[in-house]
Amino acid sequence: EVFIDSDNLKDLDTLFGIVKTQVKTMAIYLTKNTLRRPWCAGEVATAVHASKARVVAVYTSHFEPPTEDELQDVRNYVDSDGVDLQKYSISFDLVSSAFRKLLGQDMNKIVLSHRLVTDTAYDDLARQILRDFSTTRASSFNVGSTSSSKGSNQILLPDNDGQFLICAERQNDEAVAAAGILARKMRVLLMHSQENVQITSVHEYQPGIEGWPEAVEKAVEGARSLIFLLSNGTMQDQEQLFIMLIAMELKQQPDHDLLVAPMVLPGFHFPSPTYFETTLPSLMTPHPEADNAELARNFFKLIASPLSIDASDSIIDVQVSDVATRIPTSMRSRNARMSRLSSTGTLVGDLRSMRTSIANKSIYNADVREI
Repeated sequence: EVFIDSDNLKDLDTLFGIVKTQVKTMAIYLTKNTLRRPWCAGEVATAVHASKARVVAVYTSHFEPPTEDELQDVRNYVDSDGVDLQKYSISFDLVSSAFRKLLGQDMNKIVLSHRLVTDTAYDDLARQILRDFSTTRASSFNVGSTSSSKGSNQILLPDNDGQFLICAERQNDEAVAAAGILARKMRVLLMHSQENVQITSVHEYQPGIEGWPEAVEKAVEGARSLIFLLSNGTMQDQEQLFIMLIAMELKQQPDHDLLVAPMVLPGFHFPSPTYFETTLPSLMTPHPEADNAELARNFFKLIASPLSIDASDSIIDVQVSDVATRIPTSMRSRNARMSRLSSTGTLVGDLRSMRTSIANKSIYNADVREI
């Protein structure tokens, strides 16, 4: 049985009690802000000092451990968010000590590649978490390394009509994890009503490799639906903006059948009116025949649903089900839609003119790494 801590965030006494008495293996998924959250700090302190649970630290690529000064001043490092840990007999000294042990050499440790986005990679992670269950010695593994990821010089993005696409901010560990959760839940829901369910995470395929823009464009053109995850860095992310504009150009075509479904993650802020006239042109090369600002505005006129990854699993199930019911059960052929798209000659030319600048952004090549 798997317990998700978000099921009891409103009852921390019960949450800490479960960690103390009922958990056999505690996987702590370390993203940029994990240890700053008060309930996470309380869980770590409880698991490390007050339970018999086997603790596994899972390092994501953007995790930055607290500095020595921050460990000495944990009271200010942890964002209290109205939570008083001392009410639950968890002192800040206990938290600091637990953090040191969690990040120490004697802790079981799994290091994730930046590109851990596929179901297979998450399955590998689960197997690694459970691998040394019967032992007490510390172990360290790497999962989803760049050397074992999809080809470094070619695109293997599935090129099939009718697939379901998920687009997330590749530089955001929590957004990528949310995409993994969404894909698994969506697959279960769709398999009951549709055949040949293929769900692809577009953000798995990095810019900077030959053929990335063309492969992504083909995938969107042939998709039945595009679920677009909005996270706190989306509006500055050229990859996501690129895909957003392709999708919205498709939706302008007569008799389109592509469902574009935005889902809002915690921490996303909707853009201000000035964003479309000032910031967007600086990120995406303007084109005289394509109004990128209008396409982006139209995107935010679509029905957006929440994806509350910090809520209980039952709430997430309801939110995913709501989007799944909107996905069409049939679609026209890609050839019909591609002919309509190419006949306009508007954004397609604009997007192709941007490809070189996007593919050559050094940040996207340099940032694919292991900790």
